[in-house]
Amino acid sequence: MSTVRGRGRSLEIAIDRALAAAAEEMRALFASRPEFYRGSRAVANLGDLEPAAGDIAAFRDALAEYGITLDGVSGADALAPLAAGLDLAYLGSATAAEVAALPRPRREREVRLSEDARSLVADFAGARADMVR
Repeated sequence: MSTVRGRGRSLEIAIDRALAAAAEEMRALFASRPEFYRGSRAVANLGDLEPAAGDIAAFRDALAEYGITLDGVSGADALAPLAAGLDLAYLGSATAAEVAALPRPRREREVRLSEDARSLVADFAGARADMVR
């Protein structure tokens, strides 16, 4: 049975069978709690498996059905060119700490303060000024 573990801010999916079978297994798991996993980022630890690029792409697409982004794969050295061709990071035989530290792009956010929040900023600034006196 393939396993899913939380690693830092991402999921590590350890695959122990053919990717097509693992994809079906993951679909069953993610379908049971779709909102829990939606928006997650993941890496797939393929161990000794050396699947074809099409199998990795199909696995990536299966995860995407549940809003999970596959960022990279770890495993045999033969996976490196396949991962590069799919625009995935190749993590070699990365440790759990390295997997958890995989850089994540952050979306730019525009932060707007409400009038009440702006008022509080001024109130706190005034309070700090009063304490200094």
